[in-house]
Amino acid sequence: MLITTYTLTEQPLSYLLLAASSKRGQIPVGFLVVVAAILLTLGLAVVAFSIMRRRPQSESEQALSLFRDLCRAHQLTGMQRQLMLRLAGGLKLASPSTLFVDNTAWRIPEDNQEGGLDKKDWDKLQQIQRMLFMPANAVQQHAK
Repeated sequence: MLITTYTLTEQPLSYLLLAASSKRGQIPVGFLVVVAAILLTLGLAVVAFSIMRRRPQSESEQALSLFRDLCRAHQLTGMQRQLMLRLAGGLKLASPSTLFVDNTAWRIPEDNQEGGLDKKDWDKLQQIQRMLFMPANAVQQHAK
């Protein structure tokens, strides 16, 4: 196969790409290479853009994300989650997740109105605390 050199002013680019094909109706290799290069460049641009847009989470966002994950793992309701967040805020805990790992962090005074929580809220928080820190068989016996 003999391919002669053309300038773009003599023949259009599509003709040059088609000239590399030996059979009619076959997609020329040159055309496929150009399309593949364009798609690869676009893909790399999208990946680079998404990496640049990704920002690291702040410590408070990480703490809240961990707290949500723990609530989901323990199958807590939205109301229970909100009560725990209010308690953590009232106790000025660095992370609300501390309530899942440290039973002593649950300083729940009966008469204190810390965090705007009333007596019913404290009762619900005590139930959550028991559920998280008592062994499963003890929770079942305590419920009876």
